[in-house]
Order: sequence, then structure tokens, then C-alpha cells
Amino acid sequence: MGEEYYSTLSECRTCESGYISLGDICEKCDDGREFAADPGAAVCSLSPPGDMPNKTNYTDTVKCPTGTDLDGCLCPVNTFLSEDGKECAKNPNKGVNGSEVGMTLEKLRVLPGFWRSGDSSKDVQAC
Repeated sequence: MGEEYYSTLSECRTCESGYISLGDICEKCDDGREFAADPGAAVCSLSPPGDMPNKTNYTDTVKCPTGTDLDGCLCPVNTFLSEDGKECAKNPNKGVNGSEVGMTLEKLRVLPGFWRSGDSSKDVQAC
């Protein structure tokens, strides 16, 4: 689970949607497939196969992007989640380690001897 914030005693059991109550702590549901639709939820819900949490607020689910593994909404090896988050795009032919499942454009793994201009670039060049 990710981001935490501390609530006041009067709010400790009524965290906002997207968070669960852990006594006096509200913890965000953002670990993999978790979301919390209702304010005051005690546990995070898991998104069903073919859906994934809405990464904007973790209060509902959206359909998995095209080309993903529908059980986990992860892009398969040799692909990455496109910038718009709607499909799994093929890795550039050179300079990218495509052996991992679930890569995104931001976390594209560039091999030694190659570079790209930034996290939003899919243009991989040799040094």
C-alpha cells in the first residue's frame, strides 16, 4: 500500500473513498489491483479480471488496456503500456530490455550502450 495520511479521532473510521481505515490512519488502496469505492471501507477491494483500479482516485475500476494480460492488466514481455494508457505497444527493436512483464513507457529499461531523452520518449538511440 502506498500514501498514508493521519485522520483526526472523529474521522478515524470514515476515511474518504480510495482509502481504508486502520484505526487512526487512513491508507490509500493502490497496491496492484486494489480500490475502495465506499468512504469508511475497512478493507480494499480487488478489481475483477479484465478490470483494473482507476489510477486517478482508486475509487472504482476501468477496463484493462488493449493487449494486456486480462487477469492482472499487465503488458506482456517485449511490450510496454503506452503513454495514453490504452494499449500495450511493442518495445523498440534495439536497446531495450523487454524481458519484464508490466513495463510502462516511463519505466522502459534501456540497455547499457543506449539512451533516450527522457521518461516519455520511446526513441532509443545507441551511444
